[in-house]
Amino acid sequence: MELYKGETLSITIMGHSLGAALALLVANDVSSCGPEVPPVAVFSFGGPRVGNKAFGEKMTGQNVKVLRIVNSQDVITRVPGVFMSEKVERKLRSSKVGGGVLDMLDEYAHTGTELRVDTKMSPFLKLDADMACCHDLEAYLHLVDGFLASILLLGPMLREAWLD
Repeated sequence: MELYKGETLSITIMGHSLGAALALLVANDVSSCGPEVPPVAVFSFGGPRVGNKAFGEKMTGQNVKVLRIVNSQDVITRVPGVFMSEKVERKLRSSKVGGGVLDMLDEYAHTGTELRVDTKMSPFLKLDADMACCHDLEAYLHLVDGFLASILLLGPMLREAWLD
C-alpha cells in the first residue's frame, strides 16, 4: 500500500470451486486487517457454500463485494447442505414448515450477489452434459461470455448491489 500511496486501490480475488471458497475466506481475512484496507471484491465461479448467514452479514458489513457465478446444473454450488434442486429448495424455504426444517439442517448460506448461468442454454454445450462438464471453469467462462446480453440486462441491478 505504501508503494501505491496516493492512488485509488482495490483488491480483487477470484477462484473456482475450492478456490472460490478460499477466495471468500481470504477476502474475509484481508478486509479485517484494519480501517485502511482498500475495497475488496470476490468473483466466485462454481464455489460451494462457505459460512453461515452471520458470516455473510459480516462480509457485507466489511464492504466486501461478492459476485457468485453459479451454473444451474452444478451440484458443487449446493454443498454442503441438503442435496436437492434449487427450485425445490426455494419452494421449501418459502413455506413455514419446510423453511424451518431446512434452516435446522442447513446452516451454510451463500454470500453475495448471484449470477446464474445455465449449461442447457448454450448451443455449444451438450444438453446431457455430465457433472464434470457443468462444473468445469472453461464451461463457466463460456457461459458468462456467451450471455453478455443477460449480464447487460442485469447490469443496473449488479451495479447497484456493488456500489452500495
